[in-house]
Amino acid sequence: MKLVSDTVREDVGHYCGNDYLSVRFYLRLLFSLGLHVILIYRLGHYLTVSGSVFRFLNQPLKYLMQVLSGCHIDFSAEIGQRLHLAHPSGVIIGKGVRIGDDVVLYQHVTLGGRSKLNPEYPVVANAATLYANCVVLGAVSIGEQATVGACCLVLENIPANATVYGTPGKIA
Repeated sequence: MKLVSDTVREDVGHYCGNDYLSVRFYLRLLFSLGLHVILIYRLGHYLTVSGSVFRFLNQPLKYLMQVLSGCHIDFSAEIGQRLHLAHPSGVIIGKGVRIGDDVVLYQHVTLGGRSKLNPEYPVVANAATLYANCVVLGAVSIGEQATVGACCLVLENIPANATVYGTPGKIA
């Protein structure tokens, strides 16, 4: 299992590059909203999973995330390395969601359950891309390198390397 520090280092490297001596690195570190959201999530997830006595900080961290970007990412969600939030405003990720490595999410993407009575959540495989305003609900699996188009409603599984468009989602 990877250490939290290694995961954070990869996230920072993904957003800012690895040239720690350049001014561009520090400007991206200061002003990349997507990176700030991911770092807040990583801290909240660590506090939730580890059972730390500092779990009381989760509520202020959620508030900070929502004020900064309008995002709601539940700290119980499992998110892989190098998640890229291209435009992080309005992204919602529910508590049971599992996201693989190198996934790209655009603005107002919703990943969540269909109902409180049957709390099943989506699984997004590695290197998938979900464009603006798409909604993925329920026990849906999105395959590796799949693409979900803008304003798409996904209620069924998507195979690897597929492109989905429309409401409800149709495989191209």
